[in-house]
Amino acid sequence: MTIFRALIIFIFCTFLGACEERTGYYDESQKDIIARLTGTEWFMYYAHTPGFQPESFEDEGWIYSFDANGKGKRTWWKKHPEENIENEYFQWTFTTDNFAVIYIGGNIERFWLINELTSTSLIVQDAIEDPMLSPNTSQRLCKFKPVEY
Repeated sequence: MTIFRALIIFIFCTFLGACEERTGYYDESQKDIIARLTGTEWFMYYAHTPGFQPESFEDEGWIYSFDANGKGKRTWWKKHPEENIENEYFQWTFTTDNFAVIYIGGNIERFWLINELTSTSLIVQDAIEDPMLSPNTSQRLCKFKPVEY
């Protein structure tokens, strides 16, 4: 029994000794994308669905916020804060290795193909299906800017 116990301890210690500390799951470009997306609350100021007139939002519109743990919230913002009553919570993730598409789950259920993501601008193609898997799906162009308080 002692030899068996010693063998188990040896195998266990060998296994633990072979493990390396992980330096991170994401590469630098992926970390940068996550930081830009989650470091800002985004106000949708423009939306255009092909075949319809473009919509501009100034006195009201959606504000999106994303956290680095895959949770998010959108709020229907109005110029008068007492009217900001509509919050929707969601889960989000990237669907591609290059972080080009964001999936937003929950009651919203959207896919965003990122056209531009900087510290001052987020421009996406919004669709109900993943545009990488269904390139002919109907999309609308949405433009966001950081929320200014």
